Amino acid sequence: MTRTLIALLFGVVVMSAPADAAAPDVGRRYALIIGVPTGLRNPDLPKLNFVINDVEKLEQLLDREGYEVRTVRNTQADRKRILEELYSYARQLTERDTFVLYYAGHGLRNVEVNRKTYWLTYDAEIEMLDVQGIRLEHLMSYIADIRARRKLILLDHCFSGDVEGILTASSRPTATAPVPIAVQPKIVARSAAVVGDLNGELNTASEGTLIIAAARDLAYELKDLRHGVFTQALLDACRLPQGSDRYKRSLPSLVTFIKARVERLLKDASAPTQVPVDRASGSIGSMNWPFCTVLVPKNEVTAAANAYAAAIQAWETKGLLSARRRIVCAAVLDKWKAAGGDTLQLERTDSRVLAAIRLHADPEDLSPEEARAATLNDALDGEGFQ
Repeated sequence: MTRTLIALLFGVVVMSAPADAAAPDVGRRYALIIGVPTGLRNPDLPKLNFVINDVEKLEQLLDREGYEVRTVRNTQADRKRILEELYSYARQLTERDTFVLYYAGHGLRNVEVNRKTYWLTYDAEIEMLDVQGIRLEHLMSYIADIRARRKLILLDHCFSGDVEGILTASSRPTATAPVPIAVQPKIVARSAAVVGDLNGELNTASEGTLIIAAARDLAYELKDLRHGVFTQALLDACRLPQGSDRYKRSLPSLVTFIKARVERLLKDASAPTQVPVDRASGSIGSMNWPFCTVLVPKNEVTAAANAYAAAIQAWETKGLLSARRRIVCAAVLDKWKAAGGDTLQLERTDSRVLAAIRLHADPEDLSPEEARAATLNDALDGEGFQ
């Protein structure tokens, strides 16, 4: 069974001018998640097994991390609706914002006509890909229209590593034969290729765009995981502490983790090799932002919570945070300690507040504390704590 996953995630934390501190201009985090496990007009194409599971788990994760998430799935995911969503973000987002893109579904390479690769939207038919599907090089143009300074594009599909060879203005992929449908019961290939001139598109980003692609060749989903292998590694990156980013997963750490995790998952399953590829455009500094927080080992939760509480107490003393908001944060940190670090035991609002605390009140973060306190204030304001 072939599968193409290109994921669109735009996560949001609503940031407004804080009441407690003079704040620098801060942005929002947006997540748009799209999943298309099957189509309307192509009954011969197999239904993808775990697209909706991928979508639902990512939706839950990003929501609890403080993103404002929109999800488009199944019959909703026709060409018109997807383009409307992308256009709405092009109109809405500013240079201050963060944009993450994740898509899961079929993708097809049209080797007969133009060697281009398309999303097979819910309403598309194979014979009309340029009319009803979405050509991936056109998708890059839509992404370039979005003015967010931080962009992350996650591709979980076969041949997504083609981005490695096309980040030059003149490169074009060579024709290849369609990939046969895999019939192994426990492992399924997700087939698609990214084609086009990404370099010309991505260089228009205000600061930086990072693409993490699932594989140079075939990308797989495993029955035992009930996820695509790449997506499982992405989810694990926000659950398993590993590497220098122990409590927050920055983009460089995310790339390192995903590559190692994909290799381990496939090795444990005695499955074929799959090698993720990453490519960036823009400034290096713009890539060093946290995608998510990471679960803290149970024996380290109390010390971590106390460190966050001390930082927040200092901000109150300096007039960067109100006493009321400090009390709100302290209560959430106490609940986190009582749960032994298991954020899934917390209510949704508490999880979102906790994520904001961990992102911005980290005592080891050397960025200006006035800016971090302002962002925490805005996150608290967005959750209803005036």
